[in-house]
Amino acid sequence: MIPKVDLGISKKANKARVIVAMSGGVDSSVAAALVKASGYETIGITLQLYDDSASPKKKGSCCAGQDIYDAKKVASSLKIPHYVLDYEKIFKEKVIKDFALSYEKGETPIPCVLCNEKIKFEDLFNVAKDLNADALVTGHYIKSVEGKNGREMYRAKDIERDQSYFLFKTTKEQLNFLRFPLDGTKEFIKKNDEFTVNIAYVENGITQIGFINVPAKNNIFFNDEKNSYLINTKYKNQLSIDDAKQIKVNLEKEKKLIATISRSHKSKETENYLKNYDIEKINYIGSSYKFCLIASGEADIYPRMSPTCEWDTAAGHAILKKAGGNVTLLNGEELRYGFKEKNFKNPYFVAKN
Repeated sequence: MIPKVDLGISKKANKARVIVAMSGGVDSSVAAALVKASGYETIGITLQLYDDSASPKKKGSCCAGQDIYDAKKVASSLKIPHYVLDYEKIFKEKVIKDFALSYEKGETPIPCVLCNEKIKFEDLFNVAKDLNADALVTGHYIKSVEGKNGREMYRAKDIERDQSYFLFKTTKEQLNFLRFPLDGTKEFIKKNDEFTVNIAYVENGITQIGFINVPAKNNIFFNDEKNSYLINTKYKNQLSIDDAKQIKVNLEKEKKLIATISRSHKSKETENYLKNYDIEKINYIGSSYKFCLIASGEADIYPRMSPTCEWDTAAGHAILKKAGGNVTLLNGEELRYGFKEKNFKNPYFVAKN
């Protein structure tokens, strides 16, 4: 399931047109998927920046060869229109010439900054405007929020992925039109370290596989057919399944319970429900990290008596199940998924060990 994002456009999602700059890489492809899943009219545009005829299958070169093919393939799978614009001459004139001249002067040029300034956020900006778009989306890792005088740009929460430096020449007009959905979750913008990236596989209404990345805590939680696991990613350039540590819920009896509830969506119903248990402590947590705490034995119960969507819970539900817990409705039945007719809204539920 792909989560939804709010791009902060004044129109309703189904009335707004959004252009996504698609390089063919993972980041811009994920950005396009998020925009499409959120109900916006989504159009993908890829810029061909140089002649790729000599190496049509070369991968990793921005906006040429295999990357253009990959962008087309992603757009096709998302069922969105996709256009490739020939910007070879413009790229040579606005970026390559400056790059060469800078080298001749003994400077150290940064072509990506020039490309963003002169191509993506100038020419592509104008193309998006000509197409009557309401926003231009890219896959950059940047935090962008609405401020008192328009949108403001900040470094990404995950400093190792931060790309704000490459966009330091972005103008106010451009920033008000640009959106960066990869760093746009509520917990992220509130500077909480519990924000997560979730992926789930659901079959016949039952969640099967979950993957939750908690980047600010350097933790990845996931499950297979039998067990659930945790990988700590700190100081690791490359991850291996050998780094995975099996996790299980805490089944210790005759102890007071540790509850975890939503920081942003507290409710009287939740408080009343917890009165039925002997609670030692309540932790207020944002995001699906709450499921991970129960799955790893650090909490015991998470009641949710306020609105959630299926993409908020499916990954955590799968991980918790294989760790020995479960997520049930108030009548005891397991929480199920795939209810399009209900706009994928969940009923009230309780996650516990």
